Amino acid sequence: MNAMKGIKEIVIFVIGGITGGLFFKRKEKEKRLSEFKTYKKFEALYHLMNQWMSLYEMGVNVSELLLAAGYKKIAIYGMADVGKHLYHALQGSAVEVCYGIDRGKSGQYESIEVKKPEEELAEVDAIIVTAVVDFEEIKGSLQKKKSVPVISLEEILYEGVWR
Repeated sequence: MNAMKGIKEIVIFVIGGITGGLFFKRKEKEKRLSEFKTYKKFEALYHLMNQWMSLYEMGVNVSELLLAAGYKKIAIYGMADVGKHLYHALQGSAVEVCYGIDRGKSGQYESIEVKKPEEELAEVDAIIVTAVVDFEEIKGSLQKKKSVPVISLEEILYEGVWR
């Protein structure tokens, strides 16, 4: 009987070790994937800001690009750093930032109200998305609520919606 009990304990120990090892390996894989996604996000942000500054240095500003596309009243989706930079870049221009949209924040940012995506959103000519990841998902959910163009800031700066 003791031999059977010992074998049973060894089997349970081995199964536990294998299960724990697989769990640890899975967690490590998830961590690496998360780190890779973060890296890709910051890489995309770097390239976006580099393109923006390159255009600025050539005398092209984002307000001119938006006006050329017919967008005079906009909302900014994503009020983190890039959204705040866009807001400030448009101050004093003919483009009016009517409000901000952010799924993680609401309240006031300087002179505009920041709303959650599920709140009532006033009419604008376009919603400019500053988030560099999940654009298609964001666009899809916003277009279910509003029938206005939902455009990524990347598209404006790289491809020129004004063409």
